[in-house]
Amino acid sequence: MKWAILTITIAAVLILFCAGAQAEAPSPGQGFLYVGNTDERTVTIVDMQNDSVVNSMDIESQILGLAADSTGYYVYVASNDGVHIIDTKTDSSRNVGMGSSPHAIAVSPDGSGYYVLYGTYINLVRIGSGDVAQKIALPRSKDVMAISPDGSMACLGSTSFTTVGLYKMPSGESASPEIDFGKSVDCAFSPDTEFAYVSLMDQKKVIALKVHDYFIKSDIAVPSNPGGLAISPDGSTLYVTLPSDNRVVAINTSSRNIVGTIDVGGSPQHILFSPDGRKAYVSNSGSNSVSVIDTSGLPGSIGNVTKTISVGSRPVFLAIASKPALPTDTPTPTAAPRPTPTITVTPTITPSPTTAPAPTPTATPTPKPTPGFEALAAMIAMAGVVVLVNNKK
Repeated sequence: MKWAILTITIAAVLILFCAGAQAEAPSPGQGFLYVGNTDERTVTIVDMQNDSVVNSMDIESQILGLAADSTGYYVYVASNDGVHIIDTKTDSSRNVGMGSSPHAIAVSPDGSGYYVLYGTYINLVRIGSGDVAQKIALPRSKDVMAISPDGSMACLGSTSFTTVGLYKMPSGESASPEIDFGKSVDCAFSPDTEFAYVSLMDQKKVIALKVHDYFIKSDIAVPSNPGGLAISPDGSTLYVTLPSDNRVVAINTSSRNIVGTIDVGGSPQHILFSPDGRKAYVSNSGSNSVSVIDTSGLPGSIGNVTKTISVGSRPVFLAIASKPALPTDTPTPTAAPRPTPTITVTPTITPSPTTAPAPTPTATPTPKPTPGFEALAAMIAMAGVVVLVNNKK
């Protein structure tokens, strides 16, 4: 009798311990921010759970752009000596070649590949590799690129020439005539792909273009020359960096009115929202830092800087890997559009007691957190049977 009770007690303690350990484990889907430091030729990696630096990688070439694959396995780095791919599982990088000094880099939202802009053409490259699947010719040289959230469009501009155009992707077919709007700095699409926003160089304004009727244009005046653009995931707010003012301006996308400004670090460049829309990250090239803005109150409250993260010298480019480095093997890049790791779960079969003094209650299916729980539950059930049998005796 005493041994049976002891067995039940030990089993109960074990199951409670396992439940506590499971509750404290980090949840999947945690994101990491990758920061391209152009002077240092390094990439700083920031854990977005607590906004702390966890690693720094030497790329050994000047960084010209960053993009994170939607699968979370890869971050692509455009640099003077071609394209480097960072494996997010190991935080190691490799140069996959292609042409030197690409102007911009962006991912296909469906995870099938990524785009590398080389002035008069774009390479569509297969995921996790340097294998060019398609070469898209352009009528004019471009060095600014954004891909729409649904992957159907590219907005292309130039810091040297004054035309802006929209192109269907991945075919590369022109979706609009090239129009002389002015030299551009950055492009961003609304989450529903209805509008493309372009920050114009030396014009103190951002333009909003209706994607499916390109000639409908709205001008949005800003206090000084605009830089990087980002739109909140709910589509309500457009953030624009103002490098000469050390500020970010917030614009309501419905009224297209400025609703406030936020002081950040020196010479802010690019800006990026976290996938859940609760934070925005700003690269401050003049103060070697990244500002973290609390955007959880949008659209009612534009937020303010809650933390400043010290990174490398002259940070400019930002990318977010939406999933952490996973404890499974990274899928091997192939010609297939999208490698998907498969996890097979084998259910644990709990043996039923064969002897019991009372009718066996009907089992009710319940979620099974981990396979270890079935074994522990079986121990408790069997120990209970022993106790009851001993009592009968």
